[in-house]
Formats: sequence, C-alpha cells, structure tokens
Amino acid sequence: MNTALLGDLERINEHHFVEKVQLMKALQKKYGDSAIEIAMNTLAENVREEWQTIGELHGKNDIEELVHVIWEHFGKSGGFEFQVEHQEEGVQIYCTKCPLADMARMIGEPEWGYRFYCATDPIMVEAFNPNIGLRRTKTLMEGHEHCNHFYYYKKPE
Repeated sequence: MNTALLGDLERINEHHFVEKVQLMKALQKKYGDSAIEIAMNTLAENVREEWQTIGELHGKNDIEELVHVIWEHFGKSGGFEFQVEHQEEGVQIYCTKCPLADMARMIGEPEWGYRFYCATDPIMVEAFNPNIGLRRTKTLMEGHEHCNHFYYYKKPE
C-alpha cells in the first residue's frame, strides 16, 4: 500500500479515536459510568455481529482461518508485527508492535484504547467460532513488552 495513503489512514484513525474518547468522557461526565457501560455493551454487540458474519463468510472458521483473517490479513496490512507459533494445544501469537497501542499511548489514552480495541478480542473470537477460545495475559496497550494471544479449541462440556 502506498505510504502517503497509509499516513492518511493513520491520521484518520487517530482523529476518530480522539473523537470517541472525547465523546465517552463527555457522556461519563454527564451521565456517569452507566453511560460507559451501555456504550461498551453496544460496541461488544456490534463486534459480535460483525465477526459472526465474517465467520459465516469464511465457512471453514477454524483456528488457522481465524489467525489468517486477523493476523495475516488485517495485521500485516495494518502495520502489526508478530510471530506465530503452532503448538499442540493451539496457536500462540506474540505481537510486538501494535499501531493501535502506539496511537493510544501517544495520545495518552491507553485505557480507552484497551476498551475500544483489546477488550473485544474474546468476543470477536467466540463470534467467529464458539468452539475457539482466547487466552491473553499481556497486552502492549497495558504497557507489556508484547501481546500474547493464544487461540485454542475449547473442551466439550
């Protein structure tokens, strides 16, 4: 992708993020934490619907396809840097560069970045395929040295 276009997209994304943060802070100030809860629940439902559709469109929707869609497709084109480890129990991703975390920290709003981007990851995975789980104990957005996304198949109950 052309570097001028990437720069424009980064600026648009940054502007959009700042607008969302300002809106959320205004709602919180006027209506309290319940407004934030409503907004985050709405965001979660939107993510769920979007990723159910993506899962249906891909049909195969196994872990390999999920990793391909998130990391190989969106991740590489979006400027993420990561390593993929195939393990017996699932697939481990170590993300060492996240433009979203960089942007949120630069603006001084990593907590909102976590809410908007990272907190919905488990919802996204379950919507893509309810039999896949996500375990993550570190995120760049929270100041760790990497994100450690581990995708696995849930055990039948």
